[in-house]
Amino acid sequence: MSISCNPTAPYVKYGYLQKQARKSHRNWKKRWIVINLQQRVVSYYKTKKDFDRHKKPAGTFQLPPANETFVGPCSSSKHNSFEIYHIDRGTGKKTTLLALAADNLNIGSATKDATRT
Repeated sequence: MSISCNPTAPYVKYGYLQKQARKSHRNWKKRWIVINLQQRVVSYYKTKKDFDRHKKPAGTFQLPPANETFVGPCSSSKHNSFEIYHIDRGTGKKTTLLALAADNLNIGSATKDATRT
């Protein structure tokens, strides 16, 4: 799965957010998040430098179809936390894809210093 980030791509969003650990829901780690809205791909890196150096993402996943993907409040008590989740149409089961928290929820768009192909 590749992330396409170029200076003229308004559909690419990125920035530092706090990511909740999958196993230990108490741990939150700062991660560089890259979201390609056109390809519906979310990738996260340990640091922006890892992204700039074209290192492999710490994690990447494809977002399910838009009508099955939601953003809502996280069950965590962490300030400004939210989660991206999927609801299976057949079973109604909710699956959390990613839990995040931010001091500032405005994620930037791709710029020349964050180009990547």
